[in-house]
Amino acid sequence: MPVKKTHANCTQDIDAFFSPVYDKGKKTYRNCNHCIKVQKKSVPFINEATTLHYHLQAYHKADYLQWAVANKFASMLPWDMKCCHKDALLHMQSNLDSHLAPRE
Repeated sequence: MPVKKTHANCTQDIDAFFSPVYDKGKKTYRNCNHCIKVQKKSVPFINEATTLHYHLQAYHKADYLQWAVANKFASMLPWDMKCCHKDALLHMQSNLDSHLAPRE
């Protein structure tokens, strides 16, 4: 029986690379743990999965991919998601609607 993904294991990658969520005004933020080590100051990002994944792809891709393999986690980086989507479209069965025309 397939294991249903929960919210906890969908954000496992974000939790591994970013600090816990904190409020600042009306928005919530997270700090990048890797950038804090390098820059010696907090590096806040708005707590949105897409924003956080784009940051990981731009600055920590190698570390992220290594972590994903070690934790048997499918990469959620934007480029990898686009490639998976394109592959899925290639393997889908095409339909005949565009080839059919009404008889006269």
